[in-house]
Amino acid sequence: MKERLSPEALAMIFQWVITVVLTPFVLLPLFLGQEIDFAVRLTVVIGACACGAVMTVVYFKKRASRMSAAAIVEQRKRSESDIRYRISHKLSSSLDMGSALENACKLAIHETESAGCAVFLVEDGKDTLAPVMSVDACGTARRDFPAGDDVVVARFEEMYDLAARPPALQARESGGADIFPAFLRARGTLLVAPVFTRGNLSGLLCCTDPARGRYDESHASLLAALAGETALAVMNARLHEHIKSDAAQMASLIQLANAIGSTADLKKVMRLALDTVRHLFDCDSGLIYRVDETEGYLRYMESFGYSEEILDKLSTPPYPLVQECWTVSEDRLIEIDDLSQTRVECRTLEKIGQGSTICVGIQAEGKTLGVLHVRSERPCAFDEKDQQLAMAVADQIGIAIQRALLFEEINRLAVTDPLTGVFNVRRLEAVLREEVSRAKRYGRSVSFIMMDVDNFKEFNDTLGHQQGDIALSRIASIIDGATRDVDKVFRYGGDEFCAVLPETNAVDAGIAAEKIRREVFDFCLSEEKKVLGSALTISAGVAAFPENAAEESELVRQADIALYAAKQMDRNTVVLAR
Repeated sequence: MKERLSPEALAMIFQWVITVVLTPFVLLPLFLGQEIDFAVRLTVVIGACACGAVMTVVYFKKRASRMSAAAIVEQRKRSESDIRYRISHKLSSSLDMGSALENACKLAIHETESAGCAVFLVEDGKDTLAPVMSVDACGTARRDFPAGDDVVVARFEEMYDLAARPPALQARESGGADIFPAFLRARGTLLVAPVFTRGNLSGLLCCTDPARGRYDESHASLLAALAGETALAVMNARLHEHIKSDAAQMASLIQLANAIGSTADLKKVMRLALDTVRHLFDCDSGLIYRVDETEGYLRYMESFGYSEEILDKLSTPPYPLVQECWTVSEDRLIEIDDLSQTRVECRTLEKIGQGSTICVGIQAEGKTLGVLHVRSERPCAFDEKDQQLAMAVADQIGIAIQRALLFEEINRLAVTDPLTGVFNVRRLEAVLREEVSRAKRYGRSVSFIMMDVDNFKEFNDTLGHQQGDIALSRIASIIDGATRDVDKVFRYGGDEFCAVLPETNAVDAGIAAEKIRREVFDFCLSEEKKVLGSALTISAGVAAFPENAAEESELVRQADIALYAAKQMDRNTVVLAR
């Protein structure tokens, strides 16, 4: 199969053709003593220059387009994470039902660019959804609605199932909107996201726009995410209404909600959540597990009231498996009135063995993120009100875990190279400063390896940028896999990589660099040998603190000098700084 020529090759061929064609035309008559009209020569030269300029502009536009694609993807991910984080923060800032619903409507209008929004909630003891809040684009809120403006739950669920349960339904007066009240149908196109509370339909979030024919998928996705946050806000507000007679309980929940809204420090929130549990319940101990999706375990996070012996068993392997947990597998709250009289298939409760307990899943947007245990030494210590409180606290913890994950994702995207997945150069300065400072403090060594891919321009020019990107990504994976967990790998720029090796002297760093060089050499893309006759290789320069440098900037400079020496040799080699 013929290989496609790169833009660089096409430009070179074009320039060669122009030179071959124009040189005889312009110069040969001069040698023969013939004169060519100056205007003709000038026209030919200007035309050739113009063609060359056009080719150059086209080439650089294509190159800029390729370079910006990864940045666009990264920016989109950051934007989505920022929007979800802001929605979660805004809705969790109030425990008042009216304020929470008004905030939800205003956020929905803003994020979906709609003309209005209404919220429906399931009426107590009825199978209908009644309108409770409507906000227009000017921010005017309406809370009073006439009888008959409700939506039958069964009819909506039937319509939702027929549509294959999308993130949000779209409807117009001409079709699909007949189950909704007249005041909503008159507002044009509807985008409706169901609000679920613990798997059951509890409300609707309805955006309207008379000027729009159809909402796009991004608006539907955002409204669905907002509906999930609204469910938590409604649950918190209702619980707040139930317990506002008890000032101590109310103060504890407000403190927890405010803490979750003001920090992304998960450990701090976990400790505050358990302090809240201590004040809300007549209990002797509490425990929070977090689901480790990678390993399929329940990881110990924080606790109070347990003996050192029990904590040692809970916080060290083997950890409880997620599928073995009653609360997670059955997706419901588990209450046991007397552990000594009840046979339980739970390794955590088996280790405790007495008293009574409540176990509730920690969820966010229908996904189980962990488990909350509350235990009392007394049998039958908890009632239905305690169950509701436990679910409320668990939901707050779920918000905290989700926000922490979003915050981690935002931070990760900010310091990660989108092509290779290793750290970018922005992260390098902070890591190097921290490691050199630690090495000074404890009298240890830290090493720095600077690496450059040999002949990468030739590889890129021959096979094209797409294959070049694949090669860089693979080489980054090899470097990352060849280093220790405590080492950190960075893309320095272009085809250059570097690594920071804590607790490592120059000799050991040289051995590590040689291992990386050998593993990169052993790896070969199928296209490489066919076109280049050999595999891609790397050259590396190694420097160590305090052997070669006293500061981080000097450490980088010495490694760069060593890398230059390696490139001046036969390449595919490692050189240690002198």
